[in-house]
Amino acid sequence: MLNDFACVVKECHAVFRSVLLRIHERKGIAYHEQDSLNTLMANLMARGVISAEYAHKFHFLSNVLESEIFLPMAPEKSHHHYAMMLRISEELACSIYYLTERSIFFLTQRAEEDSVAP
Repeated sequence: MLNDFACVVKECHAVFRSVLLRIHERKGIAYHEQDSLNTLMANLMARGVISAEYAHKFHFLSNVLESEIFLPMAPEKSHHHYAMMLRISEELACSIYYLTERSIFFLTQRAEEDSVAP
């Protein structure tokens, strides 16, 4: 279960990040490869692609996807970390996946609406 959960978070992070980078490229917004998800969101807000309210809402998802606690298990992780990871349920993985999916849908739609605006 831990590996499955870590895979869900890793895949959600990769897809969410690629969507943000694609929007940056389409809008001509400068970014750096090492920028965090929150930095990429702040860039979109600064350029008017999303409002400050939505940037704040996406802040939670960005923090979850980039949280160290959700990284795949490494041999040096303590027993305490392992026990904590066991408490994370499949429902949480599904929630993270759903939240990522809905966020990507919203951002993609918002970026497209912005492109067709006069």
